[in-house]
Amino acid sequence: MAVAGTLLACLPGGESWSAPATRRSTELLRGVYKADVRGALTGVGKVVVSAQHVHFNDIAVEDESGNKGKLQVKAALTADGRFKGFGQALGQTVSLSGRLEMADRTVRAGRLLCSFTLVGAGKFGRVVGEKEAAAPPQAQPPSKGG
Repeated sequence: MAVAGTLLACLPGGESWSAPATRRSTELLRGVYKADVRGALTGVGKVVVSAQHVHFNDIAVEDESGNKGKLQVKAALTADGRFKGFGQALGQTVSLSGRLEMADRTVRAGRLLCSFTLVGAGKFGRVVGEKEAAAPPQAQPPSKGG
């Protein structure tokens, strides 16, 4: 069964094994995702996916008491599109893990799905994002040949 560029195999005892996605499929995950944060923190912003990391640096968030700040996490990205990392939000440690999915016939744009925990506070939430379309190439002015 192929899921988002990963081959899954069921093993005895309910265990599973996933083969690494191809280099091409991980390249397709890279880009900017528009993200919504809900739960213990709420907000919107952008997440940038590079070759090895998922960067949560531009997400303005607010907690249940109205305190405002930024969610800042640098999560390590694995070949199968999963990520995990620690960072900060409003002076608290944040643990975050999730996955990226490529666009296909069902999913029109790549998406980001993850859960976070405010470590020590026992509060949780989710981040959901959709990959932004790449900017169209700029038209080149006609050359003045001679």
